[in-house]
Amino acid sequence: MGSNKQAIEALRGGTDAWNAYIEKNGRPEYLEGIVQNKEGARIDLKNVDISDIRVGVSGLTFTNCDMSEANLSGMDTRSIGAIDSRLSIQHSKLDDANLSRTDFSDLDIRNSSAKRTNFSGSTLSRAIIRNSDLNRANLSDVEAKSSIPNSHSIQIKNSNLDNAVLDGANIPTALIERSSLNHVTANGANLSGTSMRGVQSQHSSFAGAKLENIEAQELRSLSQHEEGEDKGISNFYATSFEKADLKGANFSRADLRHADFKGADLKGADFSNAQTSQIKIDDETDLEGVLIPQSESQEKPKSAAEEYDPYEKATKATPKLSADFNKAIEQTGFKPYNPPATTAPTPVVAADDYQQQAPAALAV
Repeated sequence: MGSNKQAIEALRGGTDAWNAYIEKNGRPEYLEGIVQNKEGARIDLKNVDISDIRVGVSGLTFTNCDMSEANLSGMDTRSIGAIDSRLSIQHSKLDDANLSRTDFSDLDIRNSSAKRTNFSGSTLSRAIIRNSDLNRANLSDVEAKSSIPNSHSIQIKNSNLDNAVLDGANIPTALIERSSLNHVTANGANLSGTSMRGVQSQHSSFAGAKLENIEAQELRSLSQHEEGEDKGISNFYATSFEKADLKGANFSRADLRHADFKGADLKGADFSNAQTSQIKIDDETDLEGVLIPQSESQEKPKSAAEEYDPYEKATKATPKLSADFNKAIEQTGFKPYNPPATTAPTPVVAADDYQQQAPAALAV
């Protein structure tokens, strides 16, 4: 059996050199090191098969490699628990690769393309994905968690996940910021406690998803001169949240025009200053304690508890409230109800605006 150094040199030579190495020496027990061309040229590793190989304690990094249609399934990246023992993909191409049903904890993908890549069923705990293109990637049933309190299970920043599939994904407390998730399906996914600031997710579906306490309000930047989308306003235009669990969700300043909240649990959700033109709700939508978009004449958002009787579930809103929200409520057919002042529910107090600032986004 050849040495790890010989195996890494074979990978640096491309897929043909790797296959020749395997034929002569067999598959190595582990791989560790940096796979990069010293001259700076891209290494051709299309269709390379490094499945079921352990990553060594020093980690394995691919830089400027074309790994289209590669097979990385079954790789063991846990490697004795060393901090640097991780798989890192930098400035490389992973399009159509197979990374399914594998523990890729601490995976690091940056400035790379992983279009149509299959991550389904894999563990991505503490993974970092930045400035990368995962268009049409399959992330269904992925798992991510963090053993450190108040830390993120997975970080996705400045990346493109348009048309990706996240159905059944279990990634609570994820960090997804300044990224594009248009036409995404995340039906039945668990994203509770996830930060989705500055996300563009139009015409997507989160039906039946757990989105309790998500943070989807405006992402504030260190720059005071940004305009338009660069302000970091989350956009969920025409997205479905049907029957989703959105208790305590923060949609402050988000674009929710034409969004579908039929049957959703919106207890305590914050819609203050959100765009809610032609949103959809029905008699199964739970509006208890919701903070409704304020009108231009109001100085602070109105609590749904001040306008709705909890036993009737909802009543006709007053003219002070957003006309858009008013119209949506009226379309449900709720009858006006005016509870006695002595029995009115206690108003819910709006949470303070999120003050954390984030650096300006890099181009994907």
